[in-house]
Amino acid sequence: MEKTTYFFDFDNTIVDSLEHWHKVMTEEAFPHYGLEVDEKLKDIWEGKTNPEFAQAFIEFAGLDATCEEVIDFWCKAMEEKYKSEVKPIEGVEKFLLSLKKQGKTLVLASATEESLLNAILKPLGLDVFDKILTERNIGAPKRDPHFYKTSFEKLGVKAQEVILFEDSFGSLKSANSLGVFCVGVINKFNVAHKEEMESFCKLVIENYVNIQEKLENVYKKAPN
Repeated sequence: MEKTTYFFDFDNTIVDSLEHWHKVMTEEAFPHYGLEVDEKLKDIWEGKTNPEFAQAFIEFAGLDATCEEVIDFWCKAMEEKYKSEVKPIEGVEKFLLSLKKQGKTLVLASATEESLLNAILKPLGLDVFDKILTERNIGAPKRDPHFYKTSFEKLGVKAQEVILFEDSFGSLKSANSLGVFCVGVINKFNVAHKEEMESFCKLVIENYVNIQEKLENVYKKAPN
């Protein structure tokens, strides 16, 4: 079945930004609240959504703050980093523009807040998406297949018409369980899952150089 709809995660899938998020959510968050940095917080990062980690941070640091207040601080700090320090992953701009010219539907599916995405896509040169879907506006984390089921219903597409580019192992697994054509994007934060990702993803990449050619080769081997 033809792939009409291309889903892209954002952080560490089309921009190299996760290291900046780690710094903001741990090293910079403590001093913001008048506390000394505690490296142990990093031990509870993995696998949590932003609201879950915000709550964990509040409890860990003993803060008198709400999850919304913590997330708002993160987003304001990250907006500056996106605009001044974060760079798109090699080849992604060319790939996105090519898909746009082909008439494909481009969907940004992210855990990052929609307001922040809207503020930084244009400065990054990535203001090409037809739809932005987030864990907040869908009402489910991407590690839950419900995120993708609901997204497909909203867009009026079938799972078999979708191709997903994503770096999160949990998100890839949930999409794969629905029959989505998955492309895993490898980086230093998920390289430990590379072998597992290769077991079910149609393709695993580090960047988007020659991505069209790579996809065509996969299509030839497994057209469905």
